Amino acid sequence: MFTVTPGAHTRLGSVFIVLLPPPSGQRLPGRRGARGRCRCLQQALRFPTGSSIPPGAAPGPAPQDGGGAGRARGRGRKGRPGRAGPGPAMGVTVEVHRVYRYPFEQVVASYLRKYPSPMDKHVTAVETVEEKTDLSTGIVYRRRIATCKNVIPEILRKVSALKVPNIHLEEESWLNMQKRNMSMKTHCLTWTQYASLSEESVFRESLENPNWTDFTQKGRISVTGAGLLNRVLEAFAQSFLKQGVKKGIKIMETLLQEQCG
Repeated sequence: MFTVTPGAHTRLGSVFIVLLPPPSGQRLPGRRGARGRCRCLQQALRFPTGSSIPPGAAPGPAPQDGGGAGRARGRGRKGRPGRAGPGPAMGVTVEVHRVYRYPFEQVVASYLRKYPSPMDKHVTAVETVEEKTDLSTGIVYRRRIATCKNVIPEILRKVSALKVPNIHLEEESWLNMQKRNMSMKTHCLTWTQYASLSEESVFRESLENPNWTDFTQKGRISVTGAGLLNRVLEAFAQSFLKQGVKKGIKIMETLLQEQCG
């Protein structure tokens, strides 16, 4: 047990708390007893670790709500409002552009047999669950399900739904051989209540050289159901996807070299 004199300042844990004496003539509420009346905390204001307040100094008014560190800092120079605190997680993106110096038909053929591969053990299976051709346009539609190992570290698996051994991705593709392009859309079937992962990719004949193939991809990951882990999981997913892109390109180049020499 300890006693703090009104008007003094003390440090508790990682915050400073300032106790101010009551206005002149005003009585403090409390209960009577052998040890006297209980002191009342009239005003308290928190400051970051390492700051200090001279004894007897009067702090400004405390923020009325928990609306971020910016309001707690008050106004900056020349009356400008303080910078707002960090907002909710907004998701992260990964973008890729690659030119394969191989014809479109060979690039697409290599892509469709890309996984599973000993060069990437995270993708354990890919199954084509639907395939059909539009007779009027010649466009081939495919829907495939990929099974991947759960690579989230154990230390981040605080939510029970994140403890599954595998995750499943669904890919839809539209192959147009006449126009020499194939577009794809991929999304995650697992953890839909906690996160969303989506990718849009396109293979097309290169404008620079008709015997080359342009590849573009844009992926987005947003985690909203893991509380304080949202941004940590997003950062991990972004880093992992970037590594996966590099592995994917390496696998494609290897397959194309084996196929085309």
